[in-house]
Amino acid sequence: MKKQNFQKNKIKLIHAVFSLDTGGLEKLLVEMLKRLDRDFFDVSVYCLTEEGAVSKEIERLGLKIRYFNKQDGICYKLPFKIARFLKAEKADLIHTHDSSANFYGGIAARLAGVNVILNTEHGGIYFESNRKKAINRFLTALNTKQICVSESIKKDLESMKVSNRRLITINNGIDLKIFEPAVDKLYKRKSMGVRENDFVITNVGRFSREKNQRLLLDAAQDILEVIPNAKIVFVGDGELKEQLEYKAKAKGLAGRVFFLGTRNDVPEILKASDCFVNCSVSESFGLAIVEAMAAGMPVIATDVGGVKEIITNNETGILIKADDKEALIKAVLRIRDDVAYRTEIIKNAKERANKRYNIDNMVQEYSNLYKEVLRVA
Repeated sequence: MKKQNFQKNKIKLIHAVFSLDTGGLEKLLVEMLKRLDRDFFDVSVYCLTEEGAVSKEIERLGLKIRYFNKQDGICYKLPFKIARFLKAEKADLIHTHDSSANFYGGIAARLAGVNVILNTEHGGIYFESNRKKAINRFLTALNTKQICVSESIKKDLESMKVSNRRLITINNGIDLKIFEPAVDKLYKRKSMGVRENDFVITNVGRFSREKNQRLLLDAAQDILEVIPNAKIVFVGDGELKEQLEYKAKAKGLAGRVFFLGTRNDVPEILKASDCFVNCSVSESFGLAIVEAMAAGMPVIATDVGGVKEIITNNETGILIKADDKEALIKAVLRIRDDVAYRTEIIKNAKERANKRYNIDNMVQEYSNLYKEVLRVA
């Protein structure tokens, strides 16, 4: 590629996403947009669907969002529509996030003559059929670089015969300062519906098959038998939330299990809890795990996907097999009963979160990559 000179003009960077609803991907995008150097990058956001929960936050940053109002199903006209805007805005590079945005944005970029296409795979890889695997191989062949948020995703893509020279790993990051809030623990617990002396077990995440909150709910009665003052708190929303709320009610767990919905005070909730549990059967990275570590929560997590890159068993948390209820109960008891063990895990986990998962380091890695692929000095 011919070296481009951006010494006088800013790099025109387009971030393309499927939606701007509440989620880990969208949260990361907002944090990245806050930190990108505006003296160097002229940034816009393309959203394939419509206005979402984080739209206003992006607009408050002074950034333009273009919505394409995509409906369900494949839209064959959409790449051409996106391409017209890319061409009109003289985009230098497009950074898509996950497969759907990469499908439409990557093809559109080629149509518009945008030579640099980056895609971050946050975990939306499709493996259910050979057809979907072939589509993903095609998409990654369009990309200048395919960014993976964990080594686990990188290995998955390598198993699909994606060229290793296109692959690069950039771990997700968080704003560590947010997870060190000064919290009135008693007041926060009252607002959550729990008492000062309760042992609070918290799960944060989207209610979906992959996140598998059912495991913690199934273990609830057994946990409550041995820890009578235990309370279980679920934070988040999703397609399975009502089903799990009904199940908790049917089990007679009202007043012991709480569904708080989507919250903007997750750091405070974590600081007011005693233990964090991640139950996923599939996890590309595990952003909520890192957040709990940064907040000083001992973490119990299933050993799936990229989780073992974050958690070292019995050092920075406890790893259990996916869907292993007995192992989960045993781990909760150890966290509650072994004070020295719990203290050591918390210390090690906070150190790892600070060292590896700082959002500023993540944004710097992306900025360096943008400059590298554009061959900007």
